[in-house]
Amino acid sequence: MIDPCVHRLGDGTWRMWYNNERDTKSMHFADSPDLAVWVDRGKASDVSGRPGEGPYVFEWKGHGWMLVDLWKGLGVYRTDDFLHWQAQPSDLLGVPGHGPDDAVNGGHPGVVVSSDRVYCFYFTHPGRAGTISPGDKNLLSLRRSSIQVVELKAQDGWLACNRDEPTHIRLLPPDARDGAAKSDHHATGL
Repeated sequence: MIDPCVHRLGDGTWRMWYNNERDTKSMHFADSPDLAVWVDRGKASDVSGRPGEGPYVFEWKGHGWMLVDLWKGLGVYRTDDFLHWQAQPSDLLGVPGHGPDDAVNGGHPGVVVSSDRVYCFYFTHPGRAGTISPGDKNLLSLRRSSIQVVELKAQDGWLACNRDEPTHIRLLPPDARDGAAKSDHHATGL
């Protein structure tokens, strides 16, 4: 088991998704009432059609979302019950960007939801272009990582992003988000 992601469900219990290395790098999940005792639930069947790693689960715009690193960009899955997932027809961050250190696919996401905006942090290996061979794995130029960020947008019921657009971040504390978002909306005329 590697790359766990824990999310609190609506009933107050916790669910963890993780990459099962021994099961063709498929996504599995486990449940806990208290973060101390876990019950393994097995394969997340709707997500395990493609091998991947680094699942990240979050809620936004009335749905649950899971991003998975497919080593050629991020797979996107949507759910309404955190059990049954639907795959987005297209992946994110598979097409290289044009910014410094962003000219390769994006991997291992982390997401921050702030008010009605969503920011996806991801890493790149700027020295890589495609798959590396076993003999290349120790080259520093291929192992160096860079952290990038892009704002996710809702488009036709799915997630989209443009990694070449500037991303301006304003993170708000959870208790101040509604009021601050309303005043920002009014002040900027948006």
